Amino acid sequence: MRGALRDPTCLRPTCRFTPMPTFTDDGELDFFAYCSLSCKEWCEAAVTVAQADYSPVIERRAHRLDVLSTLLDLREQPGELEELTGGPQ
Repeated sequence: MRGALRDPTCLRPTCRFTPMPTFTDDGELDFFAYCSLSCKEWCEAAVTVAQADYSPVIERRAHRLDVLSTLLDLREQPGELEELTGGPQ
């Protein structure tokens, strides 16, 4: 997937730095060149969940994506780790 500068910001609500991925003409996601592999995988999974019909499995996957998004955010905001774990690491 190739990257190109575009707006609005990333699909992950708390990612402040990266433009939102778009779909190419052949239906693949096109990411900004500096997106991490983890964020790319998160976005691909989020699109899959969003396009799926509701089921308990899809609900669990959506919850897992929310947790993973929080973990990805900790890379940029390490102070939140104490809040989630109850103390310094």
